Amino acid sequence: MDTSETFIKQCEKAEEIQGAWKHSKRNSGDWYHHRRMGRAYVVSELDQEDIDCLWLPRQDQLQEIYRQYDKTVSIWGMVSRLKDFIYGVDDNDFTREAELFTSMEQLWLAFVMKEKYQKTWDGNDWIKNPLS
Repeated sequence: MDTSETFIKQCEKAEEIQGAWKHSKRNSGDWYHHRRMGRAYVVSELDQEDIDCLWLPRQDQLQEIYRQYDKTVSIWGMVSRLKDFIYGVDDNDFTREAELFTSMEQLWLAFVMKEKYQKTWDGNDWIKNPLS
């Protein structure tokens, strides 16, 4: 699980993702970064209302967000689209965007943000693609 400063910043700036998260007993294995304590940890039910807690989605949760966005895509279709995001549709080389990420959580978050919200990470914030 990525608990790096970069991923924490990306999650904090991904307001759409943060706003969609709902804690339940079912997802008590979620990861948080506690802003005041300055550390990441697995959430308990008691933490769900703590405004200083920032959700750090796992890969499977980011994949589920994407599957809810595009209900028609199979798991293999989703992986194919991720491949296109990483290499571009012509499979020539890594895209500039893919080179920015150092973990699978960062990569999946970037993929979801681009596909669902037409936003890309500029190193500091998620910015809306002017062409979308």
